This record gives sequence, structure tokens and C-alpha cells, in this order.
Amino acid sequence: MPKQVLTTEKIIAGAVAQIEAGTTLTFSTLAKSLGSRSQAIYTYFPNVQALQYAVVTWAVQTARQQVQNETFGQSGMAAIISFTLAFRQLALRHDRLARFVLTQDRTQDNPDVVAAFDQVRELLHQLVDGVFQDKDIRTLVSRDLRDMTVGDIINVSAGWFAGGTMPADDSFEKIIRQHLDLFKSLDQQATK
Repeated sequence: MPKQVLTTEKIIAGAVAQIEAGTTLTFSTLAKSLGSRSQAIYTYFPNVQALQYAVVTWAVQTARQQVQNETFGQSGMAAIISFTLAFRQLALRHDRLARFVLTQDRTQDNPDVVAAFDQVRELLHQLVDGVFQDKDIRTLVSRDLRDMTVGDIINVSAGWFAGGTMPADDSFEKIIRQHLDLFKSLDQQATK
């Protein structure tokens, strides 16, 4: 097999494919799948951890763009609900990649990862700020939605909600709506 010309994009795509296939990500296995040698990957990434953070950055940026496209033109509570449902569905379609991203240590040492997560948080804050007036309530709503979404992704992908009396999709949306209604009531009380 002729050696493949590598690019950063090809390496990240190969790493994503390995993660989604459930293969342990190493330069050796990745190079083999790309038709190259592991030493060639060092030209692009100094170590596996740098590659892992590049995958996290790519995955978060891609997810943000897809969710932003799905919520474009929406506003109010409908946009917030659409945001959480879209993020959850995307993560569950790529559950191994989502779990990989969610289990990587957050570090301030990687500005690309920090920026990618900040962009997602900013998008959520824009939606929340359009509905809730009280600053503390907005913070609680943002954190609650992130906690609920991440927790549900992990629970569903691990099979914790399989075979229940209510489908996980239905219970997630119902819980999100109930939480938002509660926060809206608290917001109204706080801004009287």
C-alpha cells in the first residue's frame, strides 16, 4: 500500500473514526489505519494528548455549528429547548465520541479547547439571556441545562434508561420543560 499524504484534518478524522469504532487511540493504530507510519504523525502532533485535545476541539466546534444551525431563527423557550434537544441527539448519535469528549480533563493549557467550549457556552447564554432577566437565575439555568444534558447523554449511552416505562427522549424533554418553567417562575419573582 502506498504511503498516504497526511494532513491535520486527515489525522483528526482518522482519530475520530477510531474513537467511534471503540479502538484505543494510539499513534501506531492511527498510522496503520491511515496507511502511514506513526513517526509521520509526530510532525503534526507532539503526543497523543495533543491529538486528543485536537479531537475535542474539532468535536465541540462541529457540534456547536450543527446545533447553532438547528436553532437558527428560533427564540425564547423554544430555542433553549431546541438547543438542548439538538445537542443531546447529536451526542447520542455519536455516543463514543461524546463520552470521549466529556471525559477529557478540562485544561486552561489548551486555548483551542477553551475557546471551543466558550463558544458553546456563549451560544447557550445568548438563548438564556433572551428569556430570563435575573443574572443569578440565568447562571442557574445555564448550569442546570448543561448538567441535565451531559448527565442524560452519559446515562442513556451507558444504558441506564433502557427498558423503562417512559422513553428516555420523552422524559428528558419533559424534565427540561419542567425545569425551565420553574426557573421562569423564580425569574418572575426575582424581578418583581
